[in-house]
Amino acid sequence: MKSIKLRVLAIFAAVVMALSLASCGGSNGKAFASVQEYIESPEMVDAIEEISSSFEAQGLAVDAYAEGDCLVYEYQYTQQLEMGEDSVQMLADSVDDMADTVQENLKEIKSIVDVENPTLKYVYLNADGAEIYSRTFTLEE
Repeated sequence: MKSIKLRVLAIFAAVVMALSLASCGGSNGKAFASVQEYIESPEMVDAIEEISSSFEAQGLAVDAYAEGDCLVYEYQYTQQLEMGEDSVQMLADSVDDMADTVQENLKEIKSIVDVENPTLKYVYLNADGAEIYSRTFTLEE
């Protein structure tokens, strides 16, 4: 289970890197008109591809997509895992431990994407597509 916690921490670090690649400019001082446009930017496409390839060897497929004003990061294990309540709780605790980092990410998104209330959602799926855990964060101001 320790390896799952380490993977979660590494994933968040990779997400921070991806978010820091964006630059400002464009209309209203924002570089992107929507979360969808942000996800489709060459910087984010490259960052997600790099993150995905780095976690492939660790048995995780990574995807990012927009759901309205929500940026969703989806992590799917490539091999089926037996996840008991303790394992899921450890995963949830690992995600909760990164709340301050997530808030910084949300502030970054708000500064470069023309959205009033951005959200970040992290979804963890088993190999069969069943959801193991998810959490949506909102910007706390």
